[in-house]
Order: sequence, then structure tokens, then C-alpha cells
Amino acid sequence: PVTRTACDMIINTELGNTAICALKHAAIKPGNLLLECIFLLETSIDPALQSRQAITSPMIRTLINQQGDDLNNLISKTSILQSRQAIPAATANKIITGFADALKTMLSHSEKQALPKAQHQLSETLHERIDRLRQEASRLTALQQINSNVREEEISFFKDQANALQRVQESAKLRLDALRVIVTL
Repeated sequence: PVTRTACDMIINTELGNTAICALKHAAIKPGNLLLECIFLLETSIDPALQSRQAITSPMIRTLINQQGDDLNNLISKTSILQSRQAIPAATANKIITGFADALKTMLSHSEKQALPKAQHQLSETLHERIDRLRQEASRLTALQQINSNVREEEISFFKDQANALQRVQESAKLRLDALRVIVTL
């Protein structure tokens, strides 16, 4: 679904989530087509989670050339913002339509690069939270052995929160948030 609408996004939308520009950069030969994508990892919020367990979606940036090479570390977002040049709309339309198949392939490569990165970031974030919740459940279980005032519901609450976070991680999906086509000069 992501690749089907990418070219339409570039040509038809004015929502600020797509762009095309020219870029002169010493590290890249002129005449190359690059694709910069910003992906978010969408997580469905489990109703069992408390609001304090809100999960921020990791933002993943990819920058690739037509061969699918990762150029993310070679050209920074700041470098692009400082050095970009506008492309007239008619020229941009010709570039997009002329390279539509290549852009779809590049978008697919970007998505494949972004998914493991996003899952890793989310996993690290959730792993820490899940561990804390499980430690609290264990602490309360141990405390319950010497204090009868600790209710089973209190222990269950922390276990349920940990399980809900685990389900969030399993249901996360990558979403294309923005893209920029770059023609090198």
C-alpha cells in the first residue's frame, strides 16, 4: 500500500509531506536520483494501558539511491535543507512520471531498511517499561507473602500492563509519513 500512493503523493498533495528538489553534494555524482523517506512506527494503543504508558512512535529516516544503497550517514538532513534547490513544477512532474517505477522500487527498499530500525527502537523502549512493570509485580508478590494487605488485583494490574505493552509491540506497523525525491546536480 505504501508504494502504490507514493508517486501520487509527490504529484498531487499539498499537505507538506512530500517534496522534490535538486541537490549539489560533493559525495554524490550529478544525475543521480535519491529518495529520502520518513517513517513512523504506528502502535495501536491497548485500552488496558494507562495514559502514563503512552508510547512515542520512533521516527526513522532513510536516504537511498537507485541501487538501494543507504546514504543516510553520508548526507544529513541538515545538509539537504541547506543545499537544496527548487525544481520547477513542470520539470518535477516529468521527473516523477519518468521515474515512477524506479521510485516505487526505491520506496520498497527504504521500507525494508526502515522496518528493522523502527522495530529495534520500539523494542528497546518497551523492553525497559515491561521490565519495570514485571519487577513491580514481582516485588508486590514477594511483599504479599509478608503483608496480607497487598491485594491480588494490585499484582494483576502490573502484569496486565506488561502484557498490554507486549501486544503493542507485536501489532506495530510501519507508516510512511513523508518523502522527498532528490535529483543530484
